[in-house]
Formats: sequence, C-alpha cells, structure tokens
Amino acid sequence: MIIIHHIILSNMKEQPVTAPALLKKTQENYQQMAAGLEHSTNIVQQSSLEKSGALKRKTSLEGEQGTKKTSRSMIYKLAKTFNEMTSTYEGRDKLTKLIQFGCKFLGWYHLVTDPEQSLRFLSISEKFRDARSVFRLTKFLFEIKRMQIIYENSEDKFSIIINILSRLFYLFHWLFDNMFIIMKLSDTEFPRFTGITRDALKKLSRKSWLIGISLFLVYCVKILRKTYTDESDLKVAAVNKMTVREVKENLQIMTKLRRDYQMNFARVFSDLVVCVNENDLPFKVLGKRINHGVEGTFGMLAALIYLYGLSKH
Repeated sequence: MIIIHHIILSNMKEQPVTAPALLKKTQENYQQMAAGLEHSTNIVQQSSLEKSGALKRKTSLEGEQGTKKTSRSMIYKLAKTFNEMTSTYEGRDKLTKLIQFGCKFLGWYHLVTDPEQSLRFLSISEKFRDARSVFRLTKFLFEIKRMQIIYENSEDKFSIIINILSRLFYLFHWLFDNMFIIMKLSDTEFPRFTGITRDALKKLSRKSWLIGISLFLVYCVKILRKTYTDESDLKVAAVNKMTVREVKENLQIMTKLRRDYQMNFARVFSDLVVCVNENDLPFKVLGKRINHGVEGTFGMLAALIYLYGLSKH
C-alpha cells in the first residue's frame, strides 16, 4: 500500500495541472473550432458560388439559345420575304430600281466632297437603268393583256376609258424604250431618211410615260373618291337591311381597296416626280432641273412602296 501511494504521489508531481496549461489547452481548442468553422464556411460559400455560377451559366445559355432562335427566326423571315420578292419579275425590277436610285442619291451626296466618287455612283446608276431596260424587253405585250382584262372586268365607262388610255401610253413607253435600248447596246441607228434617232425614241418613251402616269393618277383619285362615297351609301343602306357581320365585311373590303390605291397613288406620284424631271419640265418652266438627291429619294420611295405591297400580298 505504501508503494502504491508513493507511485501516485510521484505521478502527481510529474504532471501537475496548472492554470496556464488549462488556458493554453482552451486556446488550442478554440483555434481548432475556429479553423473548423472557417473551413465549413468556405465550403458553404464555395457551394453557394458554384450554384450561383451554374445558375448564371444556365441563364446565360438560355439567353443565348433564345437570342439564336430569335436571330434564326428573323433570318428565316427575311430570306422568305426576299425569295417572295425576287420570285416575280416586278419584284426583281423594283429591287434593281432601289439600287439604281440609291446610287443616284449617293452621287448627289458626294457631289461637293468627292466629285470623282459622285461620278462613279452616277455611272453605276446609269448602268442599272440600262440593265432594267434590258429586262423590260417585250414588256409592252403585257399591256395588251392588261387592257383586255380592264375592258372585260370594268363597268364604269369613265374608268374603262381612262385606264385603257393609261395602259396604251404605257405600251408606247415600253415599246420605244425597248427600241432605244436595243439600238444603244448594238450601237446602231435607223436609216437617215426615216428621221428617227435614238434620242428621238428616248424622248417619245419619256413623253408616253408622262401621259400614262398622269392618266393613272386620275384613275387612282377616281377610285379613292368612289370608296368614300360607297362607304357612305353602305352605311345608309345598312339600316334594317343588312346584318352587322355583312356591314363589317363590306367595310373591310372597301378599306383594303382604299389602302391599296392610296399606296398606288403615293408610288405613282413618286414616279411622276422622276418622270417630270426626265422630261425636263422643271428646267423648261423654272429654268432649273430637280437635283439628283431629290430624284433619287423619290425613286427609292416608289420602289420601297411597291416592295412593301408585294411583301404584304
């Protein structure tokens, strides 16, 4: 027993438990706890950041996919519209016309700042004009068919006369224009005894165009006036005689017809500005021609109106 008591006392002497030791041990425990807490916090933050990054990547991917779908849809619609426009002769002609008068406008724009560039654009415009004339060969034959359709389908005598006369002068316009472009490209002239020159054919073509376009404007005004009078008559006649649906359908037809002829009027009036300038009427009356900028603007406007109507139909 004495020996055991001696051993216990000796151990207590070798490992005394002091306050500094306990404090140091407590500090070590707190440091371990703090390190563990910091490590767990880093893990949570890293997990949160990974989730946030994944969400951002997912959102970005969805946004990119949506943008790609929108871009593809827009490209598809533009390609479809372009295909519809270029699938007809008139559509291709008006696209070429847009380029022709666009170059004419750019020629006017660079006239002061860069005369050499201006001449280059005006030369391109003339080449596109000749190209359009080549594609209009035999177009005068279509006017014969149009006159036949007008005569068979129109009831109003005034409309028949005005419209057929308009198409007749358009026929002369295309015919003289065809003769002019053939002689220009082949560099030939009529025999001298005929007294017909290329310049004379060009003037005849432009004068025929002026008369034809003026008559068609009169026809457009007449049709527009008729739509308003017919609309008033319809509203009066609809009382107790037509259903609401029938009135609505008839009004929609009249509205569509009016809109079409309003666009026709705007398009033909824009062409009239170009036609008047080509016939030198402003120079003869005012002593000054309309500049290429105004002519190019109205030419592009006429082409765009036609292409817009073509895309809607």
